[in-house]
Amino acid sequence: MSNVNGILWTFHRISPPRNEAKIHFFDNTYNVYPDVLEYYIISCLSKGFRFISFDDFLKNKNARGGERKNNEKDICITIDDGGKDIYQYAYPIFKKYNVPFIFFVNVCFLEKGFPTCIFPEFEATQFFFDYIYKNEFLKLADNIYPMKTIKEKQESFFILWDYYIEQKKKGIDSLAIIDEIGNSTFNMEEYHNKYACSWEDIKIMSDDPLCTIGSHAMHHNRLIDLSDAELDMELRESKRIIEQKTGKEVNYISYPYGLSNNKVVKYTKKYYKAACKLRLPHSNRTYAKKSDNLYKIPRQGFVCSALIDTFTAPQPIDYNKFADNKFIKLFFNKRVKKGQTYYRILGIKVPAKV
Repeated sequence: MSNVNGILWTFHRISPPRNEAKIHFFDNTYNVYPDVLEYYIISCLSKGFRFISFDDFLKNKNARGGERKNNEKDICITIDDGGKDIYQYAYPIFKKYNVPFIFFVNVCFLEKGFPTCIFPEFEATQFFFDYIYKNEFLKLADNIYPMKTIKEKQESFFILWDYYIEQKKKGIDSLAIIDEIGNSTFNMEEYHNKYACSWEDIKIMSDDPLCTIGSHAMHHNRLIDLSDAELDMELRESKRIIEQKTGKEVNYISYPYGLSNNKVVKYTKKYYKAACKLRLPHSNRTYAKKSDNLYKIPRQGFVCSALIDTFTAPQPIDYNKFADNKFIKLFFNKRVKKGQTYYRILGIKVPAKV
């Protein structure tokens, strides 16, 4: 019997390409375009893969003897953080193809945004994108940095990121840092409403049988750096608040940044039945295994540029559903060979309309 327990895909952002975000690795790493998501769902379904809920994934993992199913072609979709784009763009696609998913949400991201985290995530990152995209110079303290070329804009992003963290560690208020960078008053409410899910969004999704809501802790900080009391609060309170907001039991968590140690696992077991991490950077293992620790379940990151190597035993694909996909038209050139007109996407031929 196979020891493979299927594969867990991990997403953070799912939204259309945005010019201001292309200055950084964001659009190629953390963001996946909706058309790309839809393309892979169709491709996987056509090749005999099935999408299962996290509950079913764990049932298969824990099954014994004759109950054990061959699930090498099972895919479980997991999502971290709490971005508004998941509700706007990903959720309708999951509903369209009846694909279950688990959404691990960070309570303070939803309620207060980036000021609760040491890193400039969510709204602050988007502010960086907007500011760099619109301006040709960056002034910080007594330094002026050019931002005319793409390379200069990319370098400026990291300058802003490092500066934010440096100031934050000095105890300076997050919004004050952003105001200083932009030389104006940052409209936190506008950015937050645009880029973070509301509890109403979460409640709507949680009421759908396709969706499971899990915890991503209270604050999006490294759990391994916390004291015992802080760690217990992060795990306990995030579970309590999400259950209060959704009216559903919360049994699962994904660790912020995928980081855990023995102490984190010990406290996690007090409140949750399973926990997810990210696949280690140096690991080339794609699948989760039956032998994996329930509190250290590895997940495969999914990015636009990645080739999903789980495609085996190719079968005919119904391309009629996908022939007019905007992603294909935008990023790939038509090819004509031996009377065939097609696109080649990550090694797969996609027939093109003439």
